[in-house]
Amino acid sequence: MLRSSHITPRLFALTLAALGVTSIASSSFAQSAQRSTKKEQRSVGGVPMWGVAGEREFFTRGRLTIDADGAPNAYHPGFACDAPGQQNWKLPVNVDCASKTAESSCRGFGFTTTVAYGAVDNVVQCKWKAGACAAEAPKPNAKRTQGGCWPQEATKLGLDDLENAGHPGSWAGIVLDKKTGAPFVQKAGDPFPGFYVSGTKLQDGAYPDWDSRRYVDSTKLNYVALPPHTGAELGDVVVAVNWRTKKIAYAVFGDLGSAGHFEGEGSIALAAALGLASNPRAGGTDQNEIVYVAFPGKHLMPRFPRTQGNIDAVASATFAAWGGLARLEALNP
Repeated sequence: MLRSSHITPRLFALTLAALGVTSIASSSFAQSAQRSTKKEQRSVGGVPMWGVAGEREFFTRGRLTIDADGAPNAYHPGFACDAPGQQNWKLPVNVDCASKTAESSCRGFGFTTTVAYGAVDNVVQCKWKAGACAAEAPKPNAKRTQGGCWPQEATKLGLDDLENAGHPGSWAGIVLDKKTGAPFVQKAGDPFPGFYVSGTKLQDGAYPDWDSRRYVDSTKLNYVALPPHTGAELGDVVVAVNWRTKKIAYAVFGDLGSAGHFEGEGSIALAAALGLASNPRAGGTDQNEIVYVAFPGKHLMPRFPRTQGNIDAVASATFAAWGGLARLEALNP
């Protein structure tokens, strides 16, 4: 961690430049002690937040809901295939969908509605196709025999409940094939074969959409989800503080939340860094005890991929230049 009390303003600026952070003036370090501690309320992306007149930074206080998106084992479809050589169909549990519903209505890897808490009673059919376990709606008069695939409880396999990733026709945490609209399922050789590919808005364009390495892994990097139109861009640094313990965690703006709404949403790694339980189903906190400070325009170059060490170095230096915990406490978030 870079500590402002041990470096000169010029060395501070040179250090930040070496790390790849942008838009931090060399004079910011020297001025931090004199900066205003009078806050003003403002609308940030349609959300009431706080800031200081003349400064782009904004902060708010809220809870922490854990976002598993980006982790390669975040969500599981709820089915698995038998051996790849078995091409047979399994008689679907949802006979109504199989026999009476149009094929187009049963899309979404076997799910017609949200799958909640391990429910697998609406699995349609699945089989091996193009080297991957795929679910498809049955065609009229298709021969149906036992074998080929079998249902599994999605919530027992994935880090998070599948319902938190949306549902067919409205997926939010799962990456879709732009050509077919179907979710990508990891194949042999991928980190978690059989699991959905889960994505984040912050991405590494060096990898294709179906490659989990393209996205920010929730289990490895601290990220925060912010609403759109806040002035911050994906990859900008965010500081999160557990106000109860004053434990600080450094993060990036890694995913988009709901428009006009923010209560606090961050990665599995962020929850752990703040000293909170990190299980997406039961972790985080429902208390308004996490303070988030976003720094629009302050980021690493490239923005992603980076290590947590890179993020810690740049975000801690940025926070120190802004005034650090002492200034935040004076602003009384």
